[in-house]
Amino acid sequence: MYKAQILRWHFCQCFAAQDKIESGRIATLPYIVLRIKTREETMALKEALILCIKKAMKGEMDSVTLYQNAANHTNDNEVKEFFQNRAEEERAHYNYLLQYYQELSNELDPSDLKDEFATQKAFNPIISDSFLKRIGENQVLFSAISTALLLEKDAIEHYRKAAEDTDVITLKTFFEILVNWEIVHYEDLLKIQKDAEVYYWQLNQFEPF
Repeated sequence: MYKAQILRWHFCQCFAAQDKIESGRIATLPYIVLRIKTREETMALKEALILCIKKAMKGEMDSVTLYQNAANHTNDNEVKEFFQNRAEEERAHYNYLLQYYQELSNELDPSDLKDEFATQKAFNPIISDSFLKRIGENQVLFSAISTALLLEKDAIEHYRKAAEDTDVITLKTFFEILVNWEIVHYEDLLKIQKDAEVYYWQLNQFEPF
């Protein structure tokens, strides 16, 4: 059961003096003290993990909303496809997190989704000059890229810490996979922002407002 998975064994190296004398000295032999977390500690870990997953769900839904709104704001097929694919990927992440939230809330073992992730491939966009121009000339789309960068950065940091903090192997593996996935998103967005910025300054006519 899940409770058994999140028990953390603490090993303390202690020494007990023995009455046995060897070579004129008292031999001290090591022994190990094991401590199982109390029910209160176990419940606290569970609640912290659930809160961590809920925060991640909110972040993924924020990303879905951002990408979908950007897709709806353009008629360019290449740009629309990019944002729609990103929205679908983040929606899949949200659904995985929702599954874990439901399992943990109902005292169920977290499912191992590693094989399911292995069958999926992150969308690898081909960035053309036309794509970059459409992003750069549209304030809403360019702002969406900038905001998405912040969301992806937050996601990377959150999942990285979540992976470090949990002892549940299936969840640790899941969080590590998400870290790598979001890094790909972040690097793609960073390149788009940098390349589209040239068009952003060239094509926009900035006026006081």
